[in-house]
Amino acid sequence: MNTSTTWHLVNSNLQPVKVGDKFLDFRGDPCTVTGLGHPPHTPASSGRIELDGVLYYPTIVDCKWMTAPDLYEARVSALEYQGMTRSDAQGIVDAEILTEGQPPL
Repeated sequence: MNTSTTWHLVNSNLQPVKVGDKFLDFRGDPCTVTGLGHPPHTPASSGRIELDGVLYYPTIVDCKWMTAPDLYEARVSALEYQGMTRSDAQGIVDAEILTEGQPPL
């Protein structure tokens, strides 16, 4: 994988995952994000998330690592699916990025 790729750990709503976020795992058991773990190191990897001090696959809490361009496109597409024009959707995602204090995608 490209080591210069910017990765983001996101939840099922494509929102950033932060330390302290609480989830229910696939069994319905509560858990807390205690560290972001690490992004995928190969195309076949899903990366890891740290929950209650232990590294797990992010899918056990319906999260995933996404590259910045893929995340941007997924967020725009989700808004388009809700009926927005592409340019309006891009404007909203761009504003969210600025509000979140993230570097441009």
